[in-house]
Amino acid sequence: MRIAHVSTFDTNNIRSWSGTGYYIPRSLISAGMKIDPIAPLYEHNSLYFKAKQAWHQYVLGQRHLRWIEPGILRGYAQQIKRRLSPEQSLIFSIWTHPVAFLETSLPIIFWADATFAKMAEFYPDWSKLSPAAVRNGHLADRNALQKAAIAIYSSDWAAQSAIKDYGAAPERIRVVPFGANIPDAPDEPLIRQFIRNRTADRILRLLFVGVEWLRKGADIAVETVKLLNDGGIPAQLTIIGCVPPPGIKPPEYVKIIPFLDKHKPEDAKIFRQSFEHARYFILPSRAEAFGIVMCEASAFGVPSFVPNTGGIPSVIRTEENGILLSAAAQAAEYAAAIIAVEENRKYDDFALSSFAEFKRRLNWEVVGKTVANIIKEIV
Repeated sequence: MRIAHVSTFDTNNIRSWSGTGYYIPRSLISAGMKIDPIAPLYEHNSLYFKAKQAWHQYVLGQRHLRWIEPGILRGYAQQIKRRLSPEQSLIFSIWTHPVAFLETSLPIIFWADATFAKMAEFYPDWSKLSPAAVRNGHLADRNALQKAAIAIYSSDWAAQSAIKDYGAAPERIRVVPFGANIPDAPDEPLIRQFIRNRTADRILRLLFVGVEWLRKGADIAVETVKLLNDGGIPAQLTIIGCVPPPGIKPPEYVKIIPFLDKHKPEDAKIFRQSFEHARYFILPSRAEAFGIVMCEASAFGVPSFVPNTGGIPSVIRTEENGILLSAAAQAAEYAAAIIAVEENRKYDDFALSSFAEFKRRLNWEVVGKTVANIIKEIV
């Protein structure tokens, strides 16, 4: 069985989609699948569509999502059809839009982290959309779901939207979370050593990883660590990936690391050590389709404190690898939740339970086998 694996970006580039697009085909290969990449796809008439997007943005004050223009999606379909071969038994797509206008007799499977219906007005970059973008987005998802033999989503949140918002048949929907995008995950003896070091540390170390200060809730994380210190609990927060807005100066117990490239050895070392030393991971995100970094926290045996929003509940199972708070929770609630865990739960057990969730379902080996079995269902 050979699979045509289609993607708008280069799946050999480990930086694509934060590494997820790189790990997906490799997880399938490890599970015994034979993959023929059809990627990257390119945009037909891109200058025209870029000009159209700019017109909406600067003249009309609207966001117009160029990448769901039917003209571009039909161009993707043409590229895919030209590169299909008789040896291929199935088309496997990252996201819905590469196959939204594809006409083929081969069965189609796609894997996505959200539906357009859920993303519209959820993320800041998806707000104030042009009417044309809204029509195009719904059309692309509806078309892809009609064509797909199986639609895989990374969360129940997205899967239920496919059923409720687009009328997808429940029997054709699957939920498979993504894995942690880290090479050489620690083994259990090493996790136990991390736990011993954390519990011996007199400082309660929190870790935040995200590239958008406000959407990811860095302001809430900073206020949380302030409340812990004000309450007599020595605590520190490390923020990786973003900087505060102009005019905001975090307190001395907040360390800012603006950017790390995990593919550079020196940066990868800092990234890993940050997880090794962290007692808890905190990400009070205001909008989150999934959250790969929470999988990575579990891989290091670090429990997460996160909101019950978007696709997060399919990553974090409360009391197993973290604590789910209200989507509207503020710093006082995060601080109280951390204190409650510190007072009422043995840290070793919580950290090991978090690592067990990674081993059970949040790693690419398990994920690849799960998706490979879905593929075998229809071929």
